[in-house]
Amino acid sequence: MSNQQEGGEIGPVETSILLTLIRLNGKCLQKDLWKMAGTNSKVGIPALNKLIKMGLVTKRRVSEKVYEIKLTKKGLREAKKLEAKASVIPEVDLNLLATIPCFYCPYITSCGVGHENSPETCEMLGSWLYNLTKLKGMVNLEVR
Repeated sequence: MSNQQEGGEIGPVETSILLTLIRLNGKCLQKDLWKMAGTNSKVGIPALNKLIKMGLVTKRRVSEKVYEIKLTKKGLREAKKLEAKASVIPEVDLNLLATIPCFYCPYITSCGVGHENSPETCEMLGSWLYNLTKLKGMVNLEVR
């Protein structure tokens, strides 16, 4: 099964809902789901309806205005695939990101590929990348 389902493509909101449900042992009350998934009902309800249409979750009324959302077997398989895919994304060192010279460059608004100020010709960026490769012990450094 791929992320292309009968109901369409699984987008970021649908992914967030599926990953939240897997973290919560496959089920959650709808009213709690939005906060747990980092969304709101305005965005979440259409995504939830899409997941229902795709056969990945079910929605069951437990009392007046209270619904339980539950992963189906198909939804559990898809959520596990998404979870595995998400876990291969490398962790980012935020301290390292803060040192990227572009973030404090006075030419950032006029910088671009092919422009007078360009990443290809930027000495600050080049020096930062060179030092980064030395710091990380990388061997394959291509100098242009």
